[in-house]
Amino acid sequence: MVAPSRAPSHPMTMTSSTPPGPYAHFDAFSQPTLVVRAGEVVYVNPPLLALLKRPAEQVRGRPVWQLLGSEDEASVKERYQRRMRGEAVPTTYEVGITVGSGAARQVELTLERVGEDVVVFARDVTERAGRRQRMLELARLGTSLPTTAATEEAVLERLFAGLEALGLAFSYLVPVAGGRARIVRAWTPAGVQGDFESGTGHALEGLEGPLTPQLARAWAEGAVYADDYALEAAQFVDAPHAQFTRELLLRRGQVHFIVVRVDVEGAPRALLRLAGRWLRAEDLPMLRLFGAQVSTALNAARAIQHLSERNTALAALDRLATAAAAAPDPQGFFATGLSEVRGLLGCTGASLFLVARGARSLQLAHAEGPGLETLGAIHQVPIEGTLMGEVVRDGTARVVDRDVAEEPVRSMLAKQGLRTLALIPLQLHRRVVGTLNLAFTRARTLSAVELETLHAMGAHFAAAAHSHRLLSELRGRVDELSLLNDVARGLSTLEPVAQLTQAMERLLPTFEMDTGAAFQREGEELVLVAHRGLSPTTAFRLARLRNGTGPASLAARTGEIVVVDSLEQVDPGARKYLEVDGLQAVAAVPLVAKGEALGVLMLGRRRAAGLTPRELELLRSVGAQLGVALDSSRLFHEARRRAEDLAIVHEVGRSLTGTLELQQLLDRGVVNLARIVDAPDAYLFLADAGGERLEIRAAAGDHPELVGLYLPAQPPDSSLVARVFQTREGALVEDARTDPRVNPALRSRELGLGYLALPLVVRERTVGVAVISETRHTRRFTPQEVERAAAVANQLAVALDSARLYEDLKRSYAELARAHAQLVHTERLAALGELSAVVAHEVRNPLGAIFNSVASLKRLVGPQSPTLPLLEIVGEESERLNHIVNDLLEFARPAQPQLRAGALVPVLQDAVTAALAEAEGPVQVEWQLSEGLAPVPMDERLLRQALLNLAQNAVQVMPQGGRLHVRVAAQPGPREGVCVELTDSGPGVPPELRTRIFEPFFTTRAQGTGLGLALVKRIIESHAGSVEVTSAPDGGARFRVLLPVAHPARESAPLSTEVLARAGGSSAPRG
Repeated sequence: MVAPSRAPSHPMTMTSSTPPGPYAHFDAFSQPTLVVRAGEVVYVNPPLLALLKRPAEQVRGRPVWQLLGSEDEASVKERYQRRMRGEAVPTTYEVGITVGSGAARQVELTLERVGEDVVVFARDVTERAGRRQRMLELARLGTSLPTTAATEEAVLERLFAGLEALGLAFSYLVPVAGGRARIVRAWTPAGVQGDFESGTGHALEGLEGPLTPQLARAWAEGAVYADDYALEAAQFVDAPHAQFTRELLLRRGQVHFIVVRVDVEGAPRALLRLAGRWLRAEDLPMLRLFGAQVSTALNAARAIQHLSERNTALAALDRLATAAAAAPDPQGFFATGLSEVRGLLGCTGASLFLVARGARSLQLAHAEGPGLETLGAIHQVPIEGTLMGEVVRDGTARVVDRDVAEEPVRSMLAKQGLRTLALIPLQLHRRVVGTLNLAFTRARTLSAVELETLHAMGAHFAAAAHSHRLLSELRGRVDELSLLNDVARGLSTLEPVAQLTQAMERLLPTFEMDTGAAFQREGEELVLVAHRGLSPTTAFRLARLRNGTGPASLAARTGEIVVVDSLEQVDPGARKYLEVDGLQAVAAVPLVAKGEALGVLMLGRRRAAGLTPRELELLRSVGAQLGVALDSSRLFHEARRRAEDLAIVHEVGRSLTGTLELQQLLDRGVVNLARIVDAPDAYLFLADAGGERLEIRAAAGDHPELVGLYLPAQPPDSSLVARVFQTREGALVEDARTDPRVNPALRSRELGLGYLALPLVVRERTVGVAVISETRHTRRFTPQEVERAAAVANQLAVALDSARLYEDLKRSYAELARAHAQLVHTERLAALGELSAVVAHEVRNPLGAIFNSVASLKRLVGPQSPTLPLLEIVGEESERLNHIVNDLLEFARPAQPQLRAGALVPVLQDAVTAALAEAEGPVQVEWQLSEGLAPVPMDERLLRQALLNLAQNAVQVMPQGGRLHVRVAAQPGPREGVCVELTDSGPGVPPELRTRIFEPFFTTRAQGTGLGLALVKRIIESHAGSVEVTSAPDGGARFRVLLPVAHPARESAPLSTEVLARAGGSSAPRG
C-alpha cells in the first residue's frame, strides 16, 4: 500500500492528460489504478484507461460505480459508503465493467483507503473467469446428468449434447480387442471434423486406433492432462494420416486436453477425451470428478436398466404364473408360456421337450414360432449322445452359435436359417425334467438376468409339467375316492338291492361301461336283483345263474375279478347273451366279505377295451366295499328280523297272557302261529282228558269248518299229528306232492303243500299239537322260522295250561257259589214253608168260616137286599186273601219242573189269552212270531204260569187299555235259544227299581203281593233261562225271556286222517 503523503518510490513522468498531484507517481505503474474521492474518480493511470478503452475525460470526475456494469453498480456503491463510514468490508472482489467498445470485462479490484481517498488497483481477470465459468457449467452438466434414465444410451446422449453446447471438443472411446479403442461419439468445432473426414476419407465416429500413451495412462490411472492435442490425435490415426491430422489441428492453435475414465459397475467401461485451449493442469481434479459423475449416471442407468429388465422378467414370470394357474391343461399353458418367452427375448421360435417315463428320451411337448419345422418334426430325442441330453444330465444351460456348433446341430440351424440356439434345463427340486429350446436368426448372447429369468421360466414349465402329472394322478385318485365315497354313501341304505343299484349306476359312467348287472348270492345261485342297459331277453337269461361257467359264476367261485376282453374267451352258452346286447368286453367283480363272495357286479362294454391295472384295483376296492356292505346289510336284516321276531313273540305272549278264556286264547294263538312264519293256515289240536283223541279246537285261514273234527291219538303212525303228539318232536314236510311218505289219496285235496307240526308240551305233558300249513307253494321252513314257531307254541302251551287251571278254578268257584246260594235258598224256603204253613193254618180256618157266612147271608138277604154289594166285597177280598195264601204256599214249596221239548208259541198264546180275560180296558195285542222255531225243553204248566204272570202284569199296568206287543224269535250265538219279548204301553219301570222288581214281596201296587215276578224268575231259571226288564223305545216296559232250545245229543265228528295227517315227514326241533 502507498500512503497519499508519501512520494512515489520511483520517478514518474506525468502526461498531459493527468494533472500533477500526489498520485502522479501511479502513471508509471503497469497495473491499472484509479483514485476515488467523495465517490468520484479523481485520478486514473494510463493502464486503466487502456483497459477501459476510454479517454481520461470520460473517466475523471464521474462516479466510480458508473464505470461498472449495471449488475455491480449498487453493490459497489454500498461497499464504498460502508468503507467511508469505517465499517469492515472486503478489500478485494471482482466486478464486471463495460469498456468503450461495449464489451464486458471481468476485473479484480483491490481497495486501500488513504485519508478521504480510496486507491483502487485493478487487474483484468476476464480469461480466468471464463475458464471458471466453463468449469462451473461443466460441473452443472455433470450434476444434471439423469440418474433415473432407463438406459445408458439416454445418459450418454445427454452428456454428448451438453458438451457440444459448451463448445468443448470431445471424443468417447471404448476399448476393443487388440489393445485398440474405437470412437463411439465425437464433436469438434465447425470445420475440423469435415476437414478430417475429407482429408483422411474416414468418418470420425467409428474410427478405431491404438491406445495412445495418454489413453493407456488414463485407462490405468483414471485421468490424465496433456498440452499437445495435435500429437495425441496424430498418434491415434493410422500412419498415413498422422501428419495431416497434426497439421490440421496445429493450424487451430495450441490445444490442451484431459482424458478421464468412465467406470460402470466397478469396472472401466470407456474413455472421455476433452480438448480446449483453456484447459489447464489444475482443472484435472475437477474433470476427474466430472468423470465420476458420468460413471455414477451410467451406473444408475445400468441399475435402472437392470431393474427394468428384472421387472420385465418378473412381469413375464408373473404372467407365466398366472397363465399356469389359469390354464386348464399343460398344452394351453405351454402355448401361452412359449409366446411369453418369445416376446421377452425376441427369439424366432421356442420348443419344450420333457423327459419321458423311463428317463431315456425327451418327448416334444410343444413348439412355437416359424423356423422350428425340423424341431417340431422331432417328437422324440434320445438323452444319450445329444446336446439336449447333456443339458438334462448336467443341468447347465447351453448357448450355441452356428459357427462353432457341431453336427448335426450346425446343419439343422443352417437349414432353418438360424444363428443361435439356446437350451435351458427345466429343473424342479434339483431334478431336470426337460429342456426349453430357443432359436435366434442372429448372433445372440444371454445376459445373466436373461439366463436367470429363463431358468425361472423353466422352473414354471417344469412345475406345470410335474403338476400336470401329479394332478392327473391326483384327479384319478380323487375320482377313485369320489367313486368310493359315492358308493359308501349309497351303502347307507342297508337295502341290498338299493346298494347294488346305486353302486352300479355310479360305476357305469366312471369306467365307461354300457351295461351293468348286479347279482346277489342265494345259496348256490346268483340271483339278478338289478340291471342297467340289458335287453329283456338277456335279463331273463341272467335271472338265476347256478354253478355256470360264465364270468359271473367264475368270479363268485374264485373270489377274483374276471375280465373278458374278447368273446372268444367265453364259452358258447355265455356268449349268446353277450352277443344279444352287442357286448365286446365284460368284467365280473365279486363282492367279497370274510372270504366269501356274497354277490357279483358284472359290467359290460360294447367296444373291445380292457381294464388298466389301476381300474382293476379300483374295482377290487369297490367289490370289497360292496361285499362288506352286503354282509352288514345281511347282519342288519338278520338282527332286525330277530328283533321283529322277538317283538312278535313278545306281542304274542302279551296277547296270550291277556286272557284266561280258553277259546279266546285258542283263537289268538292259532292266528299268531300263522303270523309268526307268514303262513296262510294254522290249526290247534287239543287232546281229550284220556289222551285218546286230538280235536281241532281253533283254525286260522281258509278252513274254519274243520273246527270240531278230531284225529285219533293212537297209533303214532296213523297221522303226522299223532306222531308229533306221541314223540313230542316237531315234524317238517317240504313238498307234500313229491314226498313219498305222503298219502297219495290226499295230494288232490290241496290243504297244504308244506307243513310244520309242533307239540304243545307243558310240565312234561303233551296237551296238543300245533300245525302250520303253507298252501301257496312248497316250502322248507327255515330254522329261524321253526325257532319262532316253537317259541309261540311253548307260550301257547303254558297259556293253555293256565287257562285250563283258571277254568277249573272258576268252575269250582261257580259250583261253590251255586251250592252256597242253593243252601241259602233252601233255608229261606224252609223258613218260608214253615211260615206259610202257619199262615195257611191260621188264615184258612177263618177264611172258611167267612166264606160259609157270606154264602149264608147272601141266601138270607136275597138279591134285592141293599147289603148284597157289601157281601160281594167281603167275598172278593176273602178270595183275594185266599189267592195270596195259595201264592205264598206255591212259592214256599216250588215244584221240580218236568222238562219235555215242546212248542213254545201255543203255551204263550194260552197265557196271553187268559191274561186278556182279566183286562179292565181294551188291550190290543200285536204278535210277531218267527217260523221254524226249535222246540224248547219245558214244564208246560209251570212255564204257562210264568208267562201268564208276565202277561197279567202287562195288562194290569194298562187299566185304561193299551197295546201289548208280543215277539218270539230265535236267538243265535254261542247260547242258542228262543227269545220271548212282551212290551206294554204302560208307565214303564224306573231304572232304580229294575234290580229289585224280581225280589219276593216287592211290589209297586197296593193290591199286589210281590210274589208274581219273583215266581216268574224262579220258574224261568229252573228252565235254564233268563228274564230281564228294560224300557221300550216309546215308553212302557219290555220283559225279555230267553229259553234254551232242545238239541239232539251230538259228539265231535272224527277227522279223516287224510285231512291233515301226512305219513312220515321230516323231523323238526322240539317245541
